Amino acid sequence: MAMLAWGMWQVLAQAGGTAAPAGGAAAPGGAGAPVGPGGLGDFITLVPMLVIFAIFYLLMLRPQQQEQRRQQMEVAALKKDDEVVTVGGIIGTVANFSDDGREVTLKIADNTRVRVLRESIRGLLKRS
Repeated sequence: MAMLAWGMWQVLAQAGGTAAPAGGAAAPGGAGAPVGPGGLGDFITLVPMLVIFAIFYLLMLRPQQQEQRRQQMEVAALKKDDEVVTVGGIIGTVANFSDDGREVTLKIADNTRVRVLRESIRGLLKRS
């Protein structure tokens, strides 16, 4: 909360406002110290945004990219008799591949086969 109040005070200071920072604390360099164009003040205002972006990337985006890459590798390496699950929740055994490799025929019961796109396979349950 204090960082948000500090950021709002800096925006006001750059715009020429004379508001004091939250909590009555003095700003570094004195309250109301002018921030020159291209000075250290511009960099200081970007630091929290860069830190938040770095944390967001490390905690959210990077693990998601790694999981997506792992799932794509699993689907690319499918073989006959592998047990898979589709995005719709259908569990089946790979029975055949189409000539172009885009479609997979899944055996879901004794006399029941379903053709699905390779991209619709969520993951591998059991390797043959």
